[in-house]
Amino acid sequence: MFDLKDYDIIALDIDGTVTDSKKRVTERTKEALYKAIDQGKKVVLASGRPEAGVALIAREIGLDKKGGYLLCYNGGRIVDCVSRKVLLSKEVENRHLKEIFASCRKGGVVPVTYEGEDVISWDPYDEYAQIEVRINNINFRKVENLEEHITWDEPKVLIVGVHDKLVPVEKDLKEKFGDNLSIYFSESYFLEVMAPGVDKAKMLGELAAKLGSNIDRVLAFGDGLNDVKMLEECGYSVCMENGCPEAKEAADYITLSNDEDGVAAFLEQYL
Repeated sequence: MFDLKDYDIIALDIDGTVTDSKKRVTERTKEALYKAIDQGKKVVLASGRPEAGVALIAREIGLDKKGGYLLCYNGGRIVDCVSRKVLLSKEVENRHLKEIFASCRKGGVVPVTYEGEDVISWDPYDEYAQIEVRINNINFRKVENLEEHITWDEPKVLIVGVHDKLVPVEKDLKEKFGDNLSIYFSESYFLEVMAPGVDKAKMLGELAAKLGSNIDRVLAFGDGLNDVKMLEECGYSVCMENGCPEAKEAADYITLSNDEDGVAAFLEQYL
């Protein structure tokens, strides 16, 4: 039988989970999270979004004042909400980027990367790249020659496009890099490329250890393909009614949809 006292950490995916379909966090959800924090629970926003996009939601909830953690880029970087200190970071080495971009050009798809609080790409007007801009509400800057412009390691390369075009690019990158990169879909139109071993579950485990806990004491909420391992490996997992079939299969419990305050509906039973 589930007992919230058995869990130290609450990990929440953002889009489709803690936010509704209009990308808002409801007052009911905020109140449930505040009660959990008051009971000593640590809240982690675990998302594929860049740091600026996760911080946006953290501020809306009030975690920048109440405390919590940002797990950004599907785990490529973990940041303290209040101090904005980077606690953990694993990045795609710069030496791999030219080959990744070459595969994108060959496949006719668009890579999206990050510089400071900007999203950068050679085609900022691509319809799928624009989804990333709207979700995160941050500036998108055109950089034609990413291969020469980027001299640093990247926490994530997001490759966007029609799914049928992304599939051969995924195959090409996995053949070239094998276990040297972590490559998987978060949406049919979003192919995520990160440092080896980076996913929400693994990095939540590392954060939990750093906080004196472990993955078995993490309560996780999610809905998407990039949440599946987190839902499988955390101590207890809850999928939203709007979740994908794979996420539902991985979860211990299915709550109401994100438009029905599914996170709050579950937590209120145990707070």
